[in-house]
Amino acid sequence: MGPVVVTIRARAANGSLHLTVEDDASGTIDASPRDGVGLSNVRGRLTAAFDGMASCSYGPRDGGGFRVDLQLPLRRDA
Repeated sequence: MGPVVVTIRARAANGSLHLTVEDDASGTIDASPRDGVGLSNVRGRLTAAFDGMASCSYGPRDGGGFRVDLQLPLRRDA
């Protein structure tokens, strides 16, 4: 495997913070991956921290790679 590019994007919209992390790694990825320890921990922490108002979705990207999308309530400190 050669170099892999990881891209992280963040934007605020409609009172939420949207984070996307994706890579362009080659290889095959199960179209419906099971939660590993890391993704299970992320989901549990989001539920605990945001009382069910956050979400985490993930899966393979078209053309290769993997993508994770997080949506969190946007909190602005005054």
